[in-house]
Amino acid sequence: MSDPRKTLLDQIAALRSQVDPDLLDRARLAAEGKVPFDRLAARDAVRAFLDGRADGGRFKKQLVEQLKRYDAGERHELPPPGTKPQPHPAAPVQPRPAAQAAPGASAGPAAPGAGSPDYDRRWTRR
Repeated sequence: MSDPRKTLLDQIAALRSQVDPDLLDRARLAAEGKVPFDRLAARDAVRAFLDGRADGGRFKKQLVEQLKRYDAGERHELPPPGTKPQPHPAAPVQPRPAAQAAPGASAGPAAPGAGSPDYDRRWTRR
C-alpha cells in the first residue's frame, strides 16, 4: 500500500511544474493580501492612452522627459500637510471686477410663478 501523503505531495509537485511561475508569485502575493501589479497590462494601457491622444505626441514627449528627470533624481517636494501653497510669483491673482448693469437697465420681470415650490420642482433637474 502506498502512502497517501507521499502520493498527494507527488501530485502537487506535478501540478506546480505545469503552472507558470509568475502566476504562482501573483497567487502568493494575493494570499498575503497584496495586490499584484501586472506590468505588461499597465504598459499596454499607458501605451493605448498615449497613442489615443490627438496632440501629435507632445504629451508623450513631456511625460518621457519628466520620467527621465525623475529617474535622474530630480524630485518635486510637496509641502507638508496643512500648509497653504505659495502663489506663483509671476502670476498674481487679481480679483474680478464686479459685474455692473448699465445705468437705467433692469433685470426684467421675473418669470410667472418663479420662486414658488411648484415652479422650482418642475423646472429643475433631478
